[in-house]
Amino acid sequence: MSMLKIGPIIVSLLFVILLLEVVIFSPESVGPPEGVKVSEQSVGDQEFLFGNQTLEGIHLVEAKEGKQEWELRAEQAQGDERQETWKLKRVEMVFFGDDGMKFRVVGDQGEIRAEKRNVFVSGNVKTRSSNGYLYLADNVEYDSNGRELRSHGPVSLFGPKERSGEQLQLTGTDMVTYMDSGKISVDHNVKAKQILDENRAADIVSERAEFSAKSRFARFFGNVIIDVDETRITGPDAELIYESGESRVKELTVRGGAKVSDLEKWATADKVTFFFKEKRYLFTGHPLVVQGKDELRGDVIEFFNGGKQVQVKDVKANITPEEVEKQIESTDN
Repeated sequence: MSMLKIGPIIVSLLFVILLLEVVIFSPESVGPPEGVKVSEQSVGDQEFLFGNQTLEGIHLVEAKEGKQEWELRAEQAQGDERQETWKLKRVEMVFFGDDGMKFRVVGDQGEIRAEKRNVFVSGNVKTRSSNGYLYLADNVEYDSNGRELRSHGPVSLFGPKERSGEQLQLTGTDMVTYMDSGKISVDHNVKAKQILDENRAADIVSERAEFSAKSRFARFFGNVIIDVDETRITGPDAELIYESGESRVKELTVRGGAKVSDLEKWATADKVTFFFKEKRYLFTGHPLVVQGKDELRGDVIEFFNGGKQVQVKDVKANITPEEVEKQIESTDN
């Protein structure tokens, strides 16, 4: 056999081995975009990474330290050997986090940056977490070293839907998803709306917000303002706790110095918790309730029946709880 023939044979054998590795060890398929005929390629194939060529219907799988990192399908990939990048059309990806978490990303176009194995997706980008969060953005960039998905610019986020169709709706600027912890952070200019029950919704403004791809909670940080009906709640840190297995809010807790006010009275405490199903409000940590010229203090102040009844532990006041209830009743009438 001549030396001239050995080289092509070895290259062909190596390509077959790499292709088998992709087929055998590839994760759960995301399915190709509609109408695309897939040809599978390996991210480790040097011809694929650095060649000046155009491929139709590609399927890539990337692993890191023996773990699935991401899977990609695209309608077309155009290589640039000089820049060591691939331009993609009609992109669909799955990013794999810890504990079975998955993040599915689709977009109009994308780019693979070969040197760092980073991926950039842009144009009508939709990302959905395995626990039901959906976020929309102009772009998503995957940082392979930090294991992060980053969106720059305006973003919209929608929480998992209840059977009734209710869900958290949020807008903000700049978002990061941390693949290992599952934390989702919207970093600036947060505005959100959360349905509380059939008749009430909470409008929330804050500097930053956090969610989880593993569990159901929402936290808001920095100059938090929450408006519910005619009541305003403010504080540095607020958290929504959801019913187990549902998207309906169970509790709202404001920490670090909360203030609650309506048309007739206001109250402060280190921590305030609203239990929506029971229509109960708990003020702890130096609580104070003020109505007109009257003040009510105690170690713990708790309102029942939507605020119409009050119970105080260790009263320190110039007005009794009974008088507070009378004033509330007269205001309601």
